[in-house]
Amino acid sequence: MVVPQGGEFKLTCRAVGVPDPYINWRLNWQDVCEPPRCQQVSEGGVGTLTVQNAQPLDQGAYTCEAINVKGRVLATPDCIVRIVSIPAPEPPPESRAPKPEQRTCSSPTTYQAPQGCLRCFCFGVTDRCRSSMLFRTKEIQCVS
Repeated sequence: MVVPQGGEFKLTCRAVGVPDPYINWRLNWQDVCEPPRCQQVSEGGVGTLTVQNAQPLDQGAYTCEAINVKGRVLATPDCIVRIVSIPAPEPPPESRAPKPEQRTCSSPTTYQAPQGCLRCFCFGVTDRCRSSMLFRTKEIQCVS
C-alpha cells in the first residue's frame, strides 16, 4: 500500500475464535504509534487500525495479531505500507500570465487590467489602488 506523507490509511483484519479474539496491530514486530494519531478498534473479531498524518516512520510491515484466552496468532502475509512524498506542483511559467494592455487610465481611482481601465473599489478602506498583476487570483491590491 502506498500512502502520501501527511495522508491517512486504514487497515482491517478479521479473525475467528471462541471467544472472539482481540485484534492488536504490530509495525515491524513493534507497537504502532500512539493515539490520537493512531487509533486501534477491535470488536467482534474485527480489528481496524487508522493512521492519520502518515509519516516516514509509519512505513513498514503491519501485522494483525489475534489474541484470546487460548493464545495468539499472527496473520500472514503482512501488509507493507510505504509513505511517499508528493512534490508540490510547479507554478506555471510567467510567460503564460496574460500581459496587460498598454493603456493609460485617466483617473487615480482606476487601474490598468487586461480588460482595460477598471474602477477601484476596496470596500471603503481606500480609494487608491494599483494592479497587483495577479490576474488569475486577485485583481486589485488595496493601498492604505
